[in-house]
Amino acid sequence: YLTRLLRPKLEARGTMETPSRVVVVASTAHGFAAQEWSAESLDLDFKQVKYSPWGAYGNSKLANILFAKALAKRLPETVTAVSLHPGVIRTPLWRETAAAGGLGGFLLGRFMADKSIPQGAATTVWAAVAPNLPRGEYLDDCAVASKRSDQAKDDALADALWEATEARLDAAVAKRGL
Repeated sequence: YLTRLLRPKLEARGTMETPSRVVVVASTAHGFAAQEWSAESLDLDFKQVKYSPWGAYGNSKLANILFAKALAKRLPETVTAVSLHPGVIRTPLWRETAAAGGLGGFLLGRFMADKSIPQGAATTVWAAVAPNLPRGEYLDDCAVASKRSDQAKDDALADALWEATEARLDAAVAKRGL
């Protein structure tokens, strides 16, 4: 919904030389998304696939990637939309997870959380200011990501999710009289 509200301003201010930007934070955790998600079968409410916290998180990150991909196709060339993986960043956020204690917490902190906070911010800042970014791409380590799931590459899935989201937004906006 926020993108709908901002779109006229993004389009009015962007130029070919300096396009406006929509930067969407996703994650390599998009690989945890339900493999059953397809253009023909979007189970957004976990009616067919059993709910799991990591599965839901993966679905949300895949949705972020697909949103940026679909949005980029619908915007003029004076606006760029991209998604990115900031990295697994060493922050206190992890202290609130089951993995925080004991050996799991030690391993997470030492081996999985591979970036400092400034390093984690680098790709986001780069996506916001770098010239000539390819529209709709998924970024990692200040470059187009070399690894992403097949679902994250699926244009038909991106379009199906876009249409399903638009329908839900239209219903929610109408219900609230906005």
